[in-house]
Amino acid sequence: MKLLYILRHAKSDWVDFSVSDFDRTLSERGERDVPKMGDFLAKKGTLLDRIISSSAVRAKTTALKIAPYVKYSVENIIFEQVLYLAEQNTIKYLIQNQPDEVKKLMIVGHNPGLTDIVNTLISTKIDEIPTAGIVALRFSTEKWSEISKENATFWFFESPKLI
Repeated sequence: MKLLYILRHAKSDWVDFSVSDFDRTLSERGERDVPKMGDFLAKKGTLLDRIISSSAVRAKTTALKIAPYVKYSVENIIFEQVLYLAEQNTIKYLIQNQPDEVKKLMIVGHNPGLTDIVNTLISTKIDEIPTAGIVALRFSTEKWSEISKENATFWFFESPKLI
């Protein structure tokens, strides 16, 4: 079985409009929301084999702050430029090309791509993954290359506002 966690970056700061979209940091709310989500994952006993994050500052910061809650070494987080505002096909390609020894994978990125990939993998539709929201899916396969709607099971959808 494969476990996939899709985490949207926490709320970003829009105070300084001279900062590029890629370089936006987390807002105060974003800084508060990450520990909420981290506690939620820790209480579920979440342990990960791999975290892959967009290299945009807000996603990178979210990944770095969530890692200790799931007992994942921040040095091992993989930062991928290709995840910055990636479309669903790019995200799916990245997931399907992970080594099969990775059983539990977290992707940290951006909408609309994250919501779109989730909606292609489950029958239930999610309108939007909110900032710091997480969706977890289980796949009844041993190969990432075989993940699909046919072998996916929705596990949970959580956000800071729901906690």
